[in-house]
Amino acid sequence: MTFNPTSTNTTTQSACVSYTWPLSGTTYTQSGTYSTQVGCVTEILDLTINQLPVVTADNVNGCPGSAIALIGSPAGGTFSVANPYTGPSTTYTYTYTDVNGCTNTSAPATITVTTTNPVIITGVSNVGGNSVTVNWIAIPGLVWYEVRYRIVGDPTWTGGGTQAAPTTFKNLVGLQAGTDYEIEVRGFCSVTSPGPWSSTFVFQTGASCPPPTTLFTSAVTKNSATLNWNSVPNVNYYQTRYRIETSPGVWGPWVTGTASAGATTKNIAGLTANSNYMWQIRAICNPSPFTTGSWSAPDFFTTLASKPGDVADEVTTENHAIVYPNPVRDVLNIEVSNSENQLTIVRLFDISGRLVKELQAQHEAGQNVMKLDLSEFANGMYTVMVFGNDKLLLSNKVDKRD
Repeated sequence: MTFNPTSTNTTTQSACVSYTWPLSGTTYTQSGTYSTQVGCVTEILDLTINQLPVVTADNVNGCPGSAIALIGSPAGGTFSVANPYTGPSTTYTYTYTDVNGCTNTSAPATITVTTTNPVIITGVSNVGGNSVTVNWIAIPGLVWYEVRYRIVGDPTWTGGGTQAAPTTFKNLVGLQAGTDYEIEVRGFCSVTSPGPWSSTFVFQTGASCPPPTTLFTSAVTKNSATLNWNSVPNVNYYQTRYRIETSPGVWGPWVTGTASAGATTKNIAGLTANSNYMWQIRAICNPSPFTTGSWSAPDFFTTLASKPGDVADEVTTENHAIVYPNPVRDVLNIEVSNSENQLTIVRLFDISGRLVKELQAQHEAGQNVMKLDLSEFANGMYTVMVFGNDKLLLSNKVDKRD
């Protein structure tokens, strides 16, 4: 009898996802070492199973006739259509082979070739005397919109700016009250590919806000005065401004302030003795968005001269306060003139009437300045109330803005 000893034979193999071993007919999906007996030989399979790479393709869009760059990941694969692409709307796939020789193809992605149709304006909203919001219907695939406007009959358009898609409205400001305007919008399917302008839409801004009249100045001392005017219907608040004549015919910078809707007077202090002043006032009218009226005709006054032998400014017998600057960005100055020692309290209220900040200081007779930091608050209208020994000296609206 003849004896044949058993021998072994090892095969190293790698595959993608699965492998069927021809010697055994078995399909494997996991890496490992497997064996089978073929006659007197033990066959050993050293198997490595590699997974398919994750392959993706992104949806893209562009304008007719423009070269559209396709997007696939990981880099280094091939697209099912030419890249860049210049044809009609379609789908495409991306195929990639990794270092293990495993190949995978992405799910289909879309190529949208946008025909930039004319934008349809649906109307305007938030119509004020100086502002308006224009609205339109979205066009899929656009990247941004452009707006232009002009007074009806004006040959020149004014650029109203751009709006990134998918937003379908644009706020316009700086318009003239009670005026007919026409407006147009167009879309862009790429940064340099505009579509046609829309049909012209005509609208009228809100009624103008008339300036206060019958200005005069009273209670003039060497360092203070009271401004007077007639009230304006539907006013929300007033803005005031005054400035000093620094030399004959030359005026210094404006000092601005506000007055409440019901006010027809405003006290100003901290003036220079024996000096000429000019002041104006304008109304900010309801409804929202507020309409800013034109400045009134100026009124003029001259402060009293200092008395001979005066060393310091007189203290007025009337207690009062002013706030500046207005509008204010960060710090509001509260200038208080008081004829006797007093506890001064400053309270800040938001538009809903909620108390949001309070300051207190013990002041000696004379002029004193307190600083109210508004940097922590959002932009908007606030009310400042100043009290001296529990008596209301001032109630003013303040416009906080950056």
